Order: sequence, then C-alpha cells, then structure tokens
Amino acid sequence: MKFDESYTLLEDMLEDSSFPKKLTGKLKHQLQQVISMLEQGKPSLEKIQAAFDRMTQGVNPLVAECPDAAEIVAADVLYILDWFELNLTVEEALRKRNW
Repeated sequence: MKFDESYTLLEDMLEDSSFPKKLTGKLKHQLQQVISMLEQGKPSLEKIQAAFDRMTQGVNPLVAECPDAAEIVAADVLYILDWFELNLTVEEALRKRNW
C-alpha cells in the first residue's frame, strides 16, 4: 500500500520559517524511511517497532535542537500509524524518544 500522496509530512514546519530547512529535511528523511518500509508489504509488528525505534533514535538529536518539532513529528507518526492501520499507539511507536 502506498502512503497518502496528498499528505505533506512536517507541513507545519515547512510553512514556518523559524524551523531550519536542513533540520526539517533530516526529520522528513527519518519519517520517509519508515514509510518506505511499510509500503513494501506487511512486515511483522516486531519489524515495524524496530523501524520506529530506529527512526526515533535518529529524530532524538534533531528534536533536541528544535523542541517545537516534537509535537509535529508525533502528529505525523500518528497519521502514518492510522494510514497503514497499524496496531500501535504513538507512545509505543515513539518509545525510544527522549523528548
């Protein structure tokens, strides 16, 4: 299943010039890695959680630079979970966060 082409990841960050574009690009890349894996088929819940763990660990230092991004990232993760009908909560998906 393809991800929703009409959905803009990190839209609020892209529209707000106070967020550095380089940071936004790095965050988007982390989210897109999870989406790419999910588009490949139906991985096990364990593999899905591992992908979200890697993403979260990649996002942690970026959110530390810009704490306002945390809520936006969490909202996008929720959208991804809903779109792919995954049986995870945002809290579970982001369990490795330190923000």
